[in-house]
Amino acid sequence: GLNEIMAQLVTYLPNIIFALVIVALGIIIGDKAAGFVRYTCEELKVPKYWIMGNVTRYLIYAIVIIIALSQLRVSTDVLIIGIAVVLAAFGVTLILALKEIAPNMAAGFHLIHDTPFKVGDIIEIDGNEGVVDSIGLVSTTIKTKEEKIVIPNSKFLENVVKKKL
Repeated sequence: GLNEIMAQLVTYLPNIIFALVIVALGIIIGDKAAGFVRYTCEELKVPKYWIMGNVTRYLIYAIVIIIALSQLRVSTDVLIIGIAVVLAAFGVTLILALKEIAPNMAAGFHLIHDTPFKVGDIIEIDGNEGVVDSIGLVSTTIKTKEEKIVIPNSKFLENVVKKKL
């Protein structure tokens, strides 16, 4: 009767509370992770960078829902398979998106770590001479007399760079 239902509810209540805490924390973590991924992808000039942030958010939400449901003793096998498929597709998309950026990032780490030149130096690369305006992870900007030129960092590994003294 009613006493049995109340007894089961009291027994089950900690699981419900714990599942709600998991969901609340998952929403916070999902939002923070999405913001970080979006910011990082924007800095790396990944096209449609906000998509990566949204995918990150919803994958974390899905994982959190699975954890919360399993805490409530609900079967989650189909959800886990679905998430595995989405993760695989996301991985392939990420690899394809970063394929063009990876060489420039590697060169950017080299430029930042080894500092062959710094902001304010006058350099010449590939026929372009100017003052180094900024050195980023993916590209470097130099100012010539006429214009600003954005040079992919991989060019600094492929070409001779002359630094004016």
